[in-house]
Amino acid sequence: MPVTFTRTRLSWLLYATNGAAAFFIYAVGPATPLIAKDLGISLQLAALHGTASAASLLLFGVVGAPVIRRLGRPRSIRAALLTMTVGALLLILAPMLAVSLLGVFLAGLGTALASTTANATLADAYRDAAPTVLTESNAAAGWVGLLAPLFMGLFLAAGLGWRVGLAVSIPLFLALAVIVPRAAARAAVPAGEVHDRPPAVAATVEVRVAEAEPVVTAAAGPAPAAQESAGPGRHRPRVAAVFWVVMAAVFAAAGAEFGVNYWGATLLAENSGAATGAVTAAMSAPIAGVAVGRTLGARVALHVPAHRMLVAGWLLALVGFVGFWLPSSFVLATIGLFVIGLGLSVIYPLLLDRAVLLAPGHSDWALSVSYPFVGIAIGTAPFVLGTLAAAVGVSSAFLLVPLLMAMGLGAVVLSRPGPPGT
Repeated sequence: MPVTFTRTRLSWLLYATNGAAAFFIYAVGPATPLIAKDLGISLQLAALHGTASAASLLLFGVVGAPVIRRLGRPRSIRAALLTMTVGALLLILAPMLAVSLLGVFLAGLGTALASTTANATLADAYRDAAPTVLTESNAAAGWVGLLAPLFMGLFLAAGLGWRVGLAVSIPLFLALAVIVPRAAARAAVPAGEVHDRPPAVAATVEVRVAEAEPVVTAAAGPAPAAQESAGPGRHRPRVAAVFWVVMAAVFAAAGAEFGVNYWGATLLAENSGAATGAVTAAMSAPIAGVAVGRTLGARVALHVPAHRMLVAGWLLALVGFVGFWLPSSFVLATIGLFVIGLGLSVIYPLLLDRAVLLAPGHSDWALSVSYPFVGIAIGTAPFVLGTLAAAVGVSSAFLLVPLLMAMGLGAVVLSRPGPPGT
């Protein structure tokens, strides 16, 4: 029997919070060469903005859950959006590289805190419908991510510059900082009906249903049950080893995605011989695949068990990689990039749902701990791929990507929450 759920004003606002975070993340990338030009620095130094962003994710993995536990979710969302505002202002007004890097670092902390708090609130409130809701929420972020470079291009074409393009996000951050915490403090998202969780997690689902009141309370602050289970002086719960297997899959997903995003244009140009402009435009294909995949995946997740979707997502991404990697026409390679994005699209939100299930009562911690794995993947996978490309050529180096995909698929199979067929 399919899971049903109802969206509320709060759920739409939480989707918007994820979208606001995505706008900043995807807008900074195209602006990086322009930042380098304005600050009079090399592209190598400008690449430190990516390092600063990855460092913010590593730090958030340590401080994220304690901050949310101390502030409560409404105030955490407000703090996140205000931190994003300060970070954006520092980046826009930066007179030197150090200030610019600090801006990206603070904005990275803010976006991680905003997304974690929003996703944890949705996961706890919707329970059995969490795979659908998290996929849908990340789909909204994906569409905003796709639109962000286009908006930046429009502002640049109009002669207004990258600063104005980034500055348009600030009123959105401030408006959400006022509206979302109030909505979270007043209302709770209704829970989905419990129908088709696999037997291996049935007890977890029953506990989460029985704790409906603490889950509702969590929208206005930390859940009492979560605080008690953490124990005095303990910063994280005891989780089974399989939780860390899921984190390995998170690392693999981020590494594969960012490896393609950073070096895909180089391989596409080498294999197809297309012009630089066409190659650059084609790199929107995997982002479009993510946006489309999450939009469709949210519907599919109502009828198909999450494990099957995870396996299918990895296999689809592998098929897309083959189409992209093999020397072929520009069009076929671009389609391959789109299919990679389509396959990877559902993996991250569904892995988040699995992490929450493996740490019942600790969704804030489960989601925040995923960020260091994403940060390490962002900081290492493109670097290793680039190093290999210098040694053996970009085509051979790109075989790192299917290795990461195979690692992720293996981790998903090993962490399957129920019997075969679930």
